[in-house]
Amino acid sequence: MKAILRYADGPETAVTLAEHVCEYGIRYTLPPIDGNCPAEIDFCVDAALAYEGEDGYFLIPQGDNNSDSFLMNFAGHPSVHYESGWNPLTVYGAKTARGCFLAAVTGLTFSYHLIAEEKDGVYRLFPRFFLSGEPYEAPEVLIIPLPDTADYCDMAAAYRDYLIKSGTVRPIAERKNDRLDYAAKSPLVRVRMAWKPVPSPVSEQTEENEPPIHVACSFDRLIEVMEECKRRGVERAEFCLVGWNKSGHDGRWPSPFPVEPLLGGEEGLIRAIARAKELGYRIACHTNSTCQYRIAEDFDFESTRRNAEGEAMRGGSWGGGQSYELCPQKALELAEKHLPRIAAYGFNGIHYIDVLSIVQPRSCTHPAHPLTPREGQKCWQEIARLSHRLFGSFSSEGGYDHLAGQNDYALYVSFRDFRTTDNYPAGCDRIIPFWQLVFHGITLDNPYCETVNPTAKGAKPHLKLIEYGGRPTFYIHSRFVVDTSGERSDWMGTVDLSCETEEDIRRAAACIKAGEEEYKRRAPLAECFMLRHTENADGSITVTYSNGATVTVDYETETSTVKTPEE
Repeated sequence: MKAILRYADGPETAVTLAEHVCEYGIRYTLPPIDGNCPAEIDFCVDAALAYEGEDGYFLIPQGDNNSDSFLMNFAGHPSVHYESGWNPLTVYGAKTARGCFLAAVTGLTFSYHLIAEEKDGVYRLFPRFFLSGEPYEAPEVLIIPLPDTADYCDMAAAYRDYLIKSGTVRPIAERKNDRLDYAAKSPLVRVRMAWKPVPSPVSEQTEENEPPIHVACSFDRLIEVMEECKRRGVERAEFCLVGWNKSGHDGRWPSPFPVEPLLGGEEGLIRAIARAKELGYRIACHTNSTCQYRIAEDFDFESTRRNAEGEAMRGGSWGGGQSYELCPQKALELAEKHLPRIAAYGFNGIHYIDVLSIVQPRSCTHPAHPLTPREGQKCWQEIARLSHRLFGSFSSEGGYDHLAGQNDYALYVSFRDFRTTDNYPAGCDRIIPFWQLVFHGITLDNPYCETVNPTAKGAKPHLKLIEYGGRPTFYIHSRFVVDTSGERSDWMGTVDLSCETEEDIRRAAACIKAGEEEYKRRAPLAECFMLRHTENADGSITVTYSNGATVTVDYETETSTVKTPEE
């Protein structure tokens, strides 16, 4: 295996990578290099090369904007160039005339792009590592050889097996507790309770200029929602409170207290938690460990992470105004300060911390608390472990694999609108549920933003949820952003649920009940691995699970069937 070294002010050079056979496969690392550090390094695998018209494909996992994983075959892609940015899944694979393998990027994991390209009839797939100054670790790729008969389902199984054998993850069946067990058998209902205008009309907010808070669901109204679900016959449901904190959703992070008085304050929150338990439901809440706003009591500009140039990193404009990205080390310190007090309220559902698994681990160059991306990952992992100790659980917004060992539930895995093919990535021939083939049975998930509120959106979103083995996920007041550019608004779809009137509550409860009823047949599969995902001759799709059960989805007839091994 060769590496191509590119220098900022010199010619390219090629070196042979060091090869180390291990129990998982073959690790390839860069040998010591004399002289200047290269700016870029391409790791080139002979088997990740193909010629126009040959059989086979490249497996390209999720990339920028949390798009889908896909296959690129070797026909019909003149001069195509695909380049990922962030890498939610740090693997790739190839099935060519020269061999079949799954590759995991195990060194310099957060500083590479995956490149897939065709030039003059030649296809190549490789990671390109970017080095600036002294790299925080050596680039490394683990190649897991597979039989020539293997396909993308086998590649997913190889990655899953590697993660389990290396101790990175444990299957749901091995780590179950009462919270995870309940979640695996129930729909999730997120309720956005209060928020300020987004984007904010006031960038740097203070007590004096803070915009008004819109109250959409007080704690007493939440109790009404839960009671209506019970009247509708919803046996199990987990409610997650979003915007329960001071000034509502993204109002004053990282400071959650006091509990928003307009919602009913701490007394109202305690009353809602107690009522959820009386009804037999689980209840959790939403917190944030990645940003801070100037209006927050805990705001400290020196806790803001800095980039390679030493500049303080600002995020977007949300409810609290201009956000500032927290250094992961400072975020851990704040989590240790606030999460114990939040846990003391008695939440008994899967705790949710925003953002952590939908972006890459962050570095920081602040001289008082410098961190490499790998150290940033470890800080976020410690926040997740803290959540497990305090709440018995942890969940977050996406499915990036740097938190695979800690994440119990991913709110959405992909942002792509699956209802169209117009948004396929460059070179895409077929979208595949690679994430689910790897992580089903390890992490609960909702596969798409558009599969939120599935029973309110018609057959296709609900069928996609079933095909991908997702947990029914509902969001009361999913729409809250007013953004005329359209870049951030309605990413969970334009069909919403509300609880602002009695009729709204009845409709929301009916949708939740329909989701629970459908899920009863699939819930036992939450602990199983997804082994095969097969397109049938009639256009339907069959998914096979490790317990022998199958799920078949037919989009033409708008039907689905679940067959247990006994049937």
